[in-house]
Amino acid sequence: MKFKITVPAGYQVKNYGNDNLDINVILENKEIFFATLFTTNNIKMLLERDESAFFWAHTMVILKDLKKETIKKFVQEAIDSESLEAIFYKIGNLGQTKGYPSKFEKITDFSNKSE
Repeated sequence: MKFKITVPAGYQVKNYGNDNLDINVILENKEIFFATLFTTNNIKMLLERDESAFFWAHTMVILKDLKKETIKKFVQEAIDSESLEAIFYKIGNLGQTKGYPSKFEKITDFSNKSE
């Protein structure tokens, strides 16, 4: 199934190995899903910074890095393994969700943007 990835706050990753990122995945069937991506170094940094005994986030996914190609590979693997709905939170459908066009073709994938 075709998909596109958008980054609501813009793709502004400064350190591929130590950052986090909110993404939306839009499927060709118009479904929109949300998840937050973290690296292990970022989780460690957040734990130390906050002096916390634990860390959690709803729809959290840990990736080895936040390079665009790694993110796209992860999403493709989630779709291929039929795990997308277990990993991501469905936020709506194109044409029914505020801020999104009604057609898949009108979505610009984050890998096609220079941010």
